[in-house]
Amino acid sequence: MGEPPPGSPGRDPAARRTGGADSDHAGNTAACAVRATASPKKTKWVADSYKGPFSCRFWVKVSAAGRIEKVVPLQVSDPVLIAYVRQTAPGWALRPARVKGQPVDSWNELNVSGVLSYSIEVKQINNLRTTMAGR
Repeated sequence: MGEPPPGSPGRDPAARRTGGADSDHAGNTAACAVRATASPKKTKWVADSYKGPFSCRFWVKVSAAGRIEKVVPLQVSDPVLIAYVRQTAPGWALRPARVKGQPVDSWNELNVSGVLSYSIEVKQINNLRTTMAGR
């Protein structure tokens, strides 16, 4: 293995000593040595409407029965799409690939794009208590 590039933390002997046995020359820790993963902070959602484009590209394994068995994300405009596609795609019915007339498992590229739009409106009902009590 060669010398680390000039200016990198791996070139400084002090930086190499501080990393520990599970660190590389750049101070990165091996994934197997991590006891807890980083998790994002919760963000309060206050949007009452949204309209915007989305797109995603996945590799999907389609079984001979025409069901999506595996989903590998390649490119997504919003990470929430990964969980959504992984949850919903197994329920989609597809025509499987065929070899000599027989259905077979296959890997395919799935591209989904469009515009997502929603709005939430809540109206206060003043007479609800009277109406419900009268029933």
